[in-house]
Amino acid sequence: MEGLFNPTTVLLHLFNAAILFVALFFLLYKPVRKFMQERSARIENSLKEAEEAKKAAEEIAKKGESVIEEAKLQAAKNIAEGAQSANERAQSIIDSANRQAEEIIKKAREEANSILNTTRAQMADEAAELAVEIAAAILEREVKAQDHKKLVDEFIESL
Repeated sequence: MEGLFNPTTVLLHLFNAAILFVALFFLLYKPVRKFMQERSARIENSLKEAEEAKKAAEEIAKKGESVIEEAKLQAAKNIAEGAQSANERAQSIIDSANRQAEEIIKKAREEANSILNTTRAQMADEAAELAVEIAAAILEREVKAQDHKKLVDEFIESL
């Protein structure tokens, strides 16, 4: 039994194991560890870049929203100004039409008054002529009741 637990063999096995662990440490563990650290660094860089890109995208989105809001406000302002301008133009057209209508009415009244005055003057002239004719007819002859009635009827018909 001594062959299995021989201290020299045990020490050689321990020494061989230690050399194997050191060789594996330098040959496998260090490169794998270096590869894993580089990979972790790349992943962290990718995450940082993604986070920065996300922040940039959010900023761009906020700017876009503010531009959209400004455009909406400007559009609302333009619509309000257009409506105000249209109302002012409509009011000026209405005012102009009212002035023209008043002028037309005024001219029509003046013309009607002129025609009425002319007609009254003509009627007065005709009435005076008829009165003169009646007076002449009365003076030319003696008027009887029938003749008087006839003259009055003729006068009324002529009016």
